[in-house]
Amino acid sequence: MVSVLQEPGIKLGRYDPNRDPLGYYTLFVAQLAEKYYGIPGLKQQILGADNNPNPNQLITANFPDGKSDAAFYYLSDAKFDKTPYVTLPDQINLSNPDFAGQYAQASYTTNIGQIFRGAPIQVSIAPLRGGNTRVADEVIHLLDSPEGANLLSQFGFLPSPILAGGNINTIPIALRCQIQGTYHNL
Repeated sequence: MVSVLQEPGIKLGRYDPNRDPLGYYTLFVAQLAEKYYGIPGLKQQILGADNNPNPNQLITANFPDGKSDAAFYYLSDAKFDKTPYVTLPDQINLSNPDFAGQYAQASYTTNIGQIFRGAPIQVSIAPLRGGNTRVADEVIHLLDSPEGANLLSQFGFLPSPILAGGNINTIPIALRCQIQGTYHNL
């Protein structure tokens, strides 16, 4: 699979890491792949510079975008869209909590100095300010139920606790009882 990505003329699409988490997740996967496959410079070869990707590589709308032969994509999106995909080894695909320490070796610093480190990708939801608290509560209850867990599993998500980030006091009281811990992106 790696050799295909190294072929001349392959157009590999990716998201801007300064605007979309999938952009820096892509960089993490490529950093981890360099070590896993023992190919120094692989990330640079297939993706170019971290902060200055080739504009022809950037995906700004749904894939396929007509400009790329392939793209890094969330498994859940590929399954939902019925897009063919290749599954990468657990050691690099950011899916297996057993490899969290290894994933944390990958990092990216945004153009404003914010540092993100590799970690297993988990479901994220956020009740919006001014949104319908009752509906947000129902969604969280659904995701925390066996039915929700089954639905998430069908789309490639692993079970995970409900964690809160930011100022917990801004989370509606009705939703706080669902929180099982806090999230800190170090």
